[in-house]
Amino acid sequence: MKGTLSILALAIVASSAMAQVVVYDNLSAPSAAVSGFTTSLTNTGATAGSFIGQMTADDITPISGFGGAIMSEWQFTMLNTDTVNAVSVRPRVRIYDSTGAGGGPGTVLAAVSFNPISIAANSYSIVTGNMTPNNIALPSGTFWFGIVYDSVGSGGAGNTGATAAQVAGMGQVVFNGGPTIGSSANQIFTTTAAGSATVSFASNSPAGTIGGFVGGSPVANMGIKITVVPEPATMTALALGGLALLRRKRAK
Repeated sequence: MKGTLSILALAIVASSAMAQVVVYDNLSAPSAAVSGFTTSLTNTGATAGSFIGQMTADDITPISGFGGAIMSEWQFTMLNTDTVNAVSVRPRVRIYDSTGAGGGPGTVLAAVSFNPISIAANSYSIVTGNMTPNNIALPSGTFWFGIVYDSVGSGGAGNTGATAAQVAGMGQVVFNGGPTIGSSANQIFTTTAAGSATVSFASNSPAGTIGGFVGGSPVANMGIKITVVPEPATMTALALGGLALLRRKRAK
């Protein structure tokens, strides 16, 4: 009985620890960063002197068993193709389910705008966002992770000074070889048009196309990593699974 009680206590500790779990990862092999891509269209943005580009999105299939868990961290790339100047833009992430045309972006599940980030000339950075306060649940199946850039300033006011061409020259890094955790098809979604003062792709079923690169190479997988905090019931189930295994071993 003492042994059983101690293992149950460990189960309770495990459920309260709330360890974070990576459910999708296409960033853990930096050497696989083979190239980048940008969009070509921009429109005037939501504030004077600001611009907004097209949105690109990648399909994400996380590992199973964590649907409904709160996403605690997002990581993604920001690529600046301006060969002379650092560029400051605001990344805006949109999460959609896959009920759109052809399995593309459908119902919008989340829309998050970060403060502007400056990226050095002709380089890329991996951005990490603490998402726990946003309380966004991980979809249980395939979903789309979209990114659009604009030059609106901090707090949604003013502008960063980035030109229309510089906003259009911001993009994503493609990581070849496929995700190390989870999966993603060889495809990327791009909106038909750039955003505008009233369109920031925070609504359902944005117009666009799904495609890949000519010849299928490199693989069309954007550099994205998603971490969640499992629900207590999930952690308890894992701990109780260990308890059942221990009981079986003792029974032998």
